[in-house]
Amino acid sequence: MPIDIIDLMTFTMSINILPQSTIRQITTSQIITSVSTAVKELIENAIDAKATSIQINLMNQGLDLIEVKDDGSGIPTQDVPLICQAATTSKITDITDLDSLSSYGFRGEALNALCQIGEVSVTTKTNSDPVASMYKFSHTGEVTSTQPSHFPNGTTVSVKNLFHNLPVRKQYLSSKNRMLEELRKVERVVKCLSLIHCKLRVTLTHNKCVIWQKNPVWTVRLSLSQVIPLNIVNNLDEIQYESAVHGAKLLLLLPKKSASEIGALCLGNMQQAYFIYVNKRPVRVGKIEKVRKNIRRVCQF
Repeated sequence: MPIDIIDLMTFTMSINILPQSTIRQITTSQIITSVSTAVKELIENAIDAKATSIQINLMNQGLDLIEVKDDGSGIPTQDVPLICQAATTSKITDITDLDSLSSYGFRGEALNALCQIGEVSVTTKTNSDPVASMYKFSHTGEVTSTQPSHFPNGTTVSVKNLFHNLPVRKQYLSSKNRMLEELRKVERVVKCLSLIHCKLRVTLTHNKCVIWQKNPVWTVRLSLSQVIPLNIVNNLDEIQYESAVHGAKLLLLLPKKSASEIGALCLGNMQQAYFIYVNKRPVRVGKIEKVRKNIRRVCQF
């Protein structure tokens, strides 16, 4: 369970349209394909905005409503017309910035993609704004209406009727088994991003019922104890390493060698006890996945 503890930096540049040469190199055709991918993109935007508290609210497994509310820096008024346009971002100005990128979202595609498949509204307020404003967007990402709102500093993104114009996709996700599986995927995404940001407060609700909540803490171990059972966390050794040559930092939380302690680990859900991060980005590594599957088979005997 290696976890890189290098802090993320947050860019404060204004939102700009990326040059075509950069767009061609970083664009992707797979942006929002499910509720969980939509939630992932919105949480990452909230983290990039220096949020200390994030609330994720879903209705009908997210197909009726996905709402992500944060207490971050908010969006300046002059930037609002661009936030849902394609290839607009404040994270980079051209392809060379990727070499020093330390934020999450940088393609400038997520909100535009959500506009194409749902009804998007954004309520936001910065420190310099006297009141918050709520903006509604068209399917092309253009502002269609604006009105004042009673809202503290930060941003709330609401997406209603997800995949309403893609009936096959919506039908696929509307089956009972798929809805339950997708809700589990959302919970996994929320926990995965919340775990590595120790000081972040996160609440996930579905149909107005809280299904998971994380309080701010100071260490990865304490953060992990809110994601997996405490008996598993107590049976992990902590190893820290810093390269004198490259300056890279590594934090490992691994099972202890004792056979009895490994047995205790087997009582837990091994899939939920497996996390890998690089620069606080969740990643998957094939060789480690194989080892994890072998451990699960051992635990079944």
